[in-house]
Amino acid sequence: MGRQVQKELSAIFLRNSREYFIGKMATITQVKMSPDLGLARVYISIFPNKDTAPLFDKLEHRKGDIRRQLGNQLGKRTRV
Repeated sequence: MGRQVQKELSAIFLRNSREYFIGKMATITQVKMSPDLGLARVYISIFPNKDTAPLFDKLEHRKGDIRRQLGNQLGKRTRV
């Protein structure tokens, strides 16, 4: 299931890359899922890695929108 979340998040980030990652390249390196699939921990690698704090702040601010898009993609196929 973690691979599916990784794949869907990659597609979301690719569609919105201009909005989220201005001038940088981001890769989702790993997704760890809880046993009940209720929690996912996503690890992101950013290149170049200079001054990434504003980028992570922007992702934190857009977290609700990203979760909504992910839920729309996976929601009908999975359950907690």
